[in-house]
Amino acid sequence: MLFFALAGLVKAQSNSVEQKLTAVRVPNFSEISYNAILIIPQLYRENKEDTINQVISYINKNFGSAAFLEPYIILGQIKKRAFREEIRNFASGPQWALSSAYTDSQFYEANIITYYLDWYKTNFGIRANNRYSLYIRNAYGDYIDFIAENAKLLLHTPGLSPVEKWLLNYLLHPDARMLQELA
Repeated sequence: MLFFALAGLVKAQSNSVEQKLTAVRVPNFSEISYNAILIIPQLYRENKEDTINQVISYINKNFGSAAFLEPYIILGQIKKRAFREEIRNFASGPQWALSSAYTDSQFYEANIITYYLDWYKTNFGIRANNRYSLYIRNAYGDYIDFIAENAKLLLHTPGLSPVEKWLLNYLLHPDARMLQELA
């Protein structure tokens, strides 16, 4: 009888601890980014660009720049004909110039661009990466397919600059050799 009473007490205490540990919900980057990659393509198809901009602003405000957002931001700038050979960092505000010749102060900026593009290249084949669970592979795979499909459509836009063409081709077929061109 004492055993059952102690077992019940331990279970009640563990439930109490679990309740205390889960009482306050704090969103984390993994959950937010997963939800964003699911809803951005959907919102895009529904022509809800303002809502997508709110998603991007929320992420940048609460977590800083996110590599998975940059390809979408690049596509948006090219589509709006607002691309100026730079990627805007919403979190801290600097402009990153895409250039093969840069000063020491631009070294960091060029490496940031390379980081985002390398993230895209690395995750382009995520569906085949068994290191991630199936739901992650499918969600990110669908998002990257969405980016690549839009890059392919935008390649037919008349008057694209050489950098815009380079970026769209990269988003369609990321290649490590292309990244070396930025160095």
